[in-house]
Amino acid sequence: MELPPDLAEKVSQIASARGVDSSDLAASFIREGIASVRFTPTPPPFRVVKDPNTGWSSLSLGRTVTSAEVKALLAQDEDDELPD
Repeated sequence: MELPPDLAEKVSQIASARGVDSSDLAASFIREGIASVRFTPTPPPFRVVKDPNTGWSSLSLGRTVTSAEVKALLAQDEDDELPD
């Protein structure tokens, strides 16, 4: 793998100071970078919010839904139901 000249020079300096081959040092940096990305937890796409009136917890996809929106959604669901 080719490194940009300035980065290759820094890797070479660090490798010389540590007494290791510069390609081994670059490979270890890459492995460490991959390992840190692999084990970094991804935050969930939602958050827990508390309703200020009821105190109940609920999940939000980035925004808080008002009680009026919930009532409208429930009314819409009732309208969509088929008769028994």
